[in-house]
Amino acid sequence: MEVLQLAADTHDANTCMRAVNYFLEHFDNGSSNYRQEYFSLIGKWAPSSSSKSKKKKGRSHDSDSSASLPAFVPVVSQDGSLLRRPPQGCYCSPDISSRLVQTLGLEGLVLPELRDEAKDKLCIEPLPPIQDIVNATLEVPLTMVLAKEVFEFLCQHAIGKMKDPHWTALREANIIPLTADPEPERARPRDLVLPSSQARSQYGTLLDYVPGEYLPGATMFFKGCAVPEFPSDDIVTAALIRNHQRFFGTTDIATYLGLLVSLSPYIARSISGSGHSRLEKIPCFLGQKEDKWMLCKAVDAVIVDNQVYSELFHPLICPRVPDLEHLYTRMGAQYLTAMIMERFVVEGKQVVTELSRSVLDLLNERKSLVLFDPDTRTKKPDLRPDHEDLLRNVQIFEADRVVKILTYQGVSKSFDQSAGLITTGPLKAKGAHKADITPSKATIVVASGAHQKHNAWSAVLHGLSRVLASMLFVRFKHSEASHIFFVLNNSLEDLESEGYPVAAIRKQPPRSIVEEDRGMDKYDPSQAGQGSGTSIAQGETQDVAQKIDDLLSQAVNRRPNSTVPPSCIQEAGGCFPMSSCEFNLPHDLKLLGEYNREVTLPIYQERGHPGLTHLMIPPAKKFASMLRGLAHQVFGVPADSLALYLNGAHRENSSEGSIAFNLEGRLYFNLLYYLDTHDAQVAGEGSVEFYWFITFAHELAHNLVQEHNQQHGYVTQELEAKYFQALCQRLGYIPR
Repeated sequence: MEVLQLAADTHDANTCMRAVNYFLEHFDNGSSNYRQEYFSLIGKWAPSSSSKSKKKKGRSHDSDSSASLPAFVPVVSQDGSLLRRPPQGCYCSPDISSRLVQTLGLEGLVLPELRDEAKDKLCIEPLPPIQDIVNATLEVPLTMVLAKEVFEFLCQHAIGKMKDPHWTALREANIIPLTADPEPERARPRDLVLPSSQARSQYGTLLDYVPGEYLPGATMFFKGCAVPEFPSDDIVTAALIRNHQRFFGTTDIATYLGLLVSLSPYIARSISGSGHSRLEKIPCFLGQKEDKWMLCKAVDAVIVDNQVYSELFHPLICPRVPDLEHLYTRMGAQYLTAMIMERFVVEGKQVVTELSRSVLDLLNERKSLVLFDPDTRTKKPDLRPDHEDLLRNVQIFEADRVVKILTYQGVSKSFDQSAGLITTGPLKAKGAHKADITPSKATIVVASGAHQKHNAWSAVLHGLSRVLASMLFVRFKHSEASHIFFVLNNSLEDLESEGYPVAAIRKQPPRSIVEEDRGMDKYDPSQAGQGSGTSIAQGETQDVAQKIDDLLSQAVNRRPNSTVPPSCIQEAGGCFPMSSCEFNLPHDLKLLGEYNREVTLPIYQERGHPGLTHLMIPPAKKFASMLRGLAHQVFGVPADSLALYLNGAHRENSSEGSIAFNLEGRLYFNLLYYLDTHDAQVAGEGSVEFYWFITFAHELAHNLVQEHNQQHGYVTQELEAKYFQALCQRLGYIPR
């Protein structure tokens, strides 16, 4: 092997090449024994010249054999100087360019003029070790042009030899240049998605796509790195962490909300047992402050469980989507009511009066009904553990004035109330939305001014109902306050007809001082319509029941003056919560014509009040559908007699605000009032549709009696009684 040693030792390139060529020319010469000796040194089986097609064994990595052969093979060098390597460290593929060798720093490419014989006689592999190629790809920062060449080379020549560890290492490294810049931004293959039309249409700018410059030549390389054509939830979530600012700036709010909703189950599952998620510190969620949407951390938004409080303090709120509210809560967001400190201040001396005794007597009489759930016919759920003690020990007084003070993040608001909860201990927050009053007794104070207002008894009971809902339940709900008001404000006979267990109650509720002072008289149905433009024909022989039925038919069968809704309304009657309404309240409404077809009823906006947003459309459809069902299936009123409007006055003061009105035979219903009080419930499952059935009857009665008086009240009650069975049939209930 002196000739190989000469090739290895000489410093002259020509001498080296002549020695190697001499060795190759005499390689198969039997007298030289070059073949036998060479293969014995490298640990290979020495084939005869006639059996070159037989499969050779793989390259030996035995260190002793490697040490037996000198570095005699001339290879490509960076600067063109003489460079030699042992045959085990060389490769000879003609598809490897010198630029690729220089880029990756892969030494050992045999000079072009020796490659054919080097492969056949010297058993030099066509490619360098795969691990060397992978390591070089991981270590060398490539430009897009060079990366394209490397990836295509791997696809064509090495992809079948790469193993899982190789692909894993490549998938997790920042090796993909995303632009053609000299210093490009780079990405990991695991963060990319192949640019399919489906992925682009659904996720737009959220995802990082494989640049088109690499395709289709390097497609198999990216698939080997597990780059998908459509992303998994994990990839989309990772993209949201990286690209939330870009996505927020290039898409609409509805699309961003849809993305969060679709990811919410995956994010919820990813939250660890300790309650932590990789997204909890990332401002990639949506929050709304007044009318502006912004990116935020989930924990920085609040869950709105009281719309009035939200309108008062304008916090950054979680989107009002159940799936997102649940997710935000799991990630640390709190309910708004849990973050607001509520206290009542009483002005004047607290005394026992006829009014306070009447309220306490009524409450003591009906406390079992307050806790009764008519749907399940059991006790209400979500009651505080000490609710019975609170009801048993409650004291009620009257004072000159009751003021509620709400404080949120250092900002306080105060409001006059008809009743307030004054406790002997502080209100202590427990958990995200729980409250505990210590000790288990409370004092309720009724404001003296409350019974001086129109419809005073209802106003007192309204305030009391809200106080009791806050006092008895784990978390205040408008629906519970409405239930308590229904129990306190109706007769035992009416409650019994609704299925309430009143048999155990022995005495009738005491007549209130408010009703006595106002001198309310019993209503004579024969006088209905007098003074309002409608009268019942007199005649001693005519049956009174027939008179009443004819009267009700007039109320129901009246049609609006025009089948086309007016474009604006500047003066109309109004009806307020808890029947504390006055006819001919001014309105200034403008028709929002662009939403009529989608919602199926005309929608008006009151000047100076909140407008219609895209988030209101689904509940508006639900509200309109319920009203149309009442009109068609219960009262037999055509749908063109109905309209919706937006008035948010009740948000400023819960005892004020319009919920419905009747203008020339057309009935208008307040969509904002429905959103704030009833949208969280399912229309048609009890109290919601019953409530609007009563409101519907109230407004129909205005077709006959304009003023709010005993005649109007009587007509309303008769309408409710006449059409109650039709309502039950619509809801699938069997009237008791």
